[in-house]
Amino acid sequence: MKHPGATLRFLRKSKKMTLNELAQGEVSVAFLSRFEREDCDISFTHLLHLLERLHVSVDEFLYISNGYEVGDFQDFFTHLKRYVMEDNLHMLQVTREKMRDYYNRKKRDHYLHFSALAALYAHRISKQDPDPNDVRILSDYLERVTIWGYYELVVYANSMYSFPPELIIKFSRMAYEKSMDYQPLEIGLDKKQLILMNTATVLMEVGRLAEANTFLVLLNDSINKENDSYMKIKLIYLRGIYLIKQGYRKRGESMARQAIQIFTELESVSQAATHANYLQDVLNSTIVKKIERINRKDSCFDVVHQSGCLFGFLINVGYDDRSPMLFPSFLMFLLRLRKHVRLLHREFDPVLKTRLIVHSVLESASECQLLLRQHRF
Repeated sequence: MKHPGATLRFLRKSKKMTLNELAQGEVSVAFLSRFEREDCDISFTHLLHLLERLHVSVDEFLYISNGYEVGDFQDFFTHLKRYVMEDNLHMLQVTREKMRDYYNRKKRDHYLHFSALAALYAHRISKQDPDPNDVRILSDYLERVTIWGYYELVVYANSMYSFPPELIIKFSRMAYEKSMDYQPLEIGLDKKQLILMNTATVLMEVGRLAEANTFLVLLNDSINKENDSYMKIKLIYLRGIYLIKQGYRKRGESMARQAIQIFTELESVSQAATHANYLQDVLNSTIVKKIERINRKDSCFDVVHQSGCLFGFLINVGYDDRSPMLFPSFLMFLLRLRKHVRLLHREFDPVLKTRLIVHSVLESASECQLLLRQHRF
């Protein structure tokens, strides 16, 4: 483990802060310089205040001091990743019980978080809804923490798919804002980008396109244009999916396939296949929704036309002692007309809607005559 003074010096220089800027009002410049040279120790209170100025949590500080090793933390996520990649439901369940047992014996919260994460992945693999208690354990913790560190980023990145959209938006914004505080350190940058990418994907899947676009913009801003080749390709792909969701199918599909082609040329066969399959799912779902929308419009036309026919029929017949027999049907049609015209108002231009209703009434003359003959009015 590094001396804390050496770690503090590394953090200060990464933040491009001078000794005077960091020490101001807390300790003397001379004392801080000696501490960074490992010539003296510092009180925990002073260290906390200095870390606050650097926007670095104690967990992050210890993580860096340990050479980016966190014992149980790293070991757990190494195994978790392997079990998930192998779809090893049994080992995920074993891990869950093991972490729960550790928590019961040692009373350390991170074991409880590990148990919940293993359970969430086990439910995903078995295609079951997550246990609300596991979701609550993690969401309550993330809500409670005021300063997110690397630990929180990793926990959230591994659990976000289990949260409802509103919490995903909230926590993803928190993750982005926190990561901005220590972006010069490049710590957690990959996790931040993963969070932004997954957030945009989730929001597109639930139809919240405007919010999805916000996170795509944040993802673009976080990308190092020279080094982040994977993220640049991924962003092109997600932009394509976004355009398809917006209705620009041809342009969006072209962008997405461009990204898939790049993955293929880079010999990332599995990446290319995964992205191609997801693109096809999006295209298929878009076609289905379009067909459903067309069918809904056709239904609206039909109901409006029928209502117009009956309305015209009653006008032609006039009122007599037989008219009340038709009123229930007429009222039923009016209710259906009201419901579907509201839908038409959203789907069509209001002028077209009005013309449609008038046209239906005027066209009903021949059908009215037929009804007159059938009912012998």
